[in-house]
Amino acid sequence: MAYADNWLDQRRWEDYKADTPVAARSDAVRDAAAFWAKKVKAGAYIPPTGISAEVAACMIRGGLVHEQDLLRAGLRI
Repeated sequence: MAYADNWLDQRRWEDYKADTPVAARSDAVRDAAAFWAKKVKAGAYIPPTGISAEVAACMIRGGLVHEQDLLRAGLRI
């Protein structure tokens, strides 16, 4: 039986498959990046917790915005 103290030692998380495939997560991140990039470029209000670090990185990597655009929008990256 796995208890909290031995669950990590026995790597029990490997017994469970991820519910969301990696490709689906990547698609969701790219969609969110495209959505928020339009808002950033338009100068729209963006809540401080609206853009995750993963989405911000995707926006920069994809050339949708520059780091300065995110900083100007008040986001910490």
